[in-house]
Formats: sequence, structure tokens, C-alpha cells
Amino acid sequence: NVGAVYGDGDVVWKNGRSLKKVTLNHSVKNVSGRWFLYGFDDLMEIAGPEDHPDINFYNGCIYSKDYSKLIYYPSAKDYSESLLHENVTSFGNYAFVQHKKLEEFTIPLNINVLGTWIFYNTPITKIIVHENVQSIGEQCFSWNSKLREAEINTPNLNGSNILATII
Repeated sequence: NVGAVYGDGDVVWKNGRSLKKVTLNHSVKNVSGRWFLYGFDDLMEIAGPEDHPDINFYNGCIYSKDYSKLIYYPSAKDYSESLLHENVTSFGNYAFVQHKKLEEFTIPLNINVLGTWIFYNTPITKIIVHENVQSIGEQCFSWNSKLREAEINTPNLNGSNILATII
């Protein structure tokens, strides 16, 4: 048994390490990238029904219903900005958590909100945040021992102390 979905939509995962694909059903609610925090090293795709009441799926990723927020990008899926939905304007909490293939990352120009713990425990070495980003969540870039360079170009940043998001 990989996981159990309870009536209220909470998920408890057990041993998801070898999973390459996860399919969520209609009863799943309150989806978060945090669900995939531990043990999904090989995950390439997340799928679900097109008529899900709360979320959408696009190119193997999970989005808010209107595609404006990327909820989760699978940890073993190669990253390309072209794989993101054209309507996405924010990266939700834990969106790239434990992603194994990120090294240098430039936040796309259409993204203006970065949630918390987005890049937690990734091999990222360099991050570039453009001037359109208006909010950066706490610990957005923390727990990245390989991060050596962060270029933050946000004159109107609304949120926590920027150094606290990196350290």
C-alpha cells in the first residue's frame, strides 16, 4: 500500500520511493507539495481526472483549478519553463521540494509570488529572482547546501526578511 486517502482528503504516504507516477482521484482535497516531502525520489508524473473539483493537472504537475498556482512539480521530472502552464503566476508552498535535478534556476517572468519552502533540499547552486516577484515566502531557498549565488532583483518585495529565506 503506497498511500491512503481519507474522507477529509488528508493523505498519509508509505514507501513512495520507487513510484514514477501518482494518480489522485476526486476525493483528494487540500493538495500540497508538502505531501511529497519525503520518499518520492523517482516521481515523474502526477495525474488525475480532468473534472477534479479543486485542482488541475498539466504536463505531469499539479495546479490550482485556474492554473494560476503551481502546487507541485515532481521531484525526478526534468525542469523546463516551457513545461509550465501559461497561466501560472505563483509557485505554491513546497512546489519544487526535494527536486533532484534543479541546479541553476531563474524564476520565470510571469511568476510574482513564491511560497514557503519551495526549493527545500534541492541541489540548486544559483537562483535568479526577477523584478516582478512581489512576495517571497519564509524559508523559500533554505536547506540547500549547494546554493552559492542568489540574485534578487525585487525592488518592491513584500514579505519576510530576504536573508531569512536563503539561510
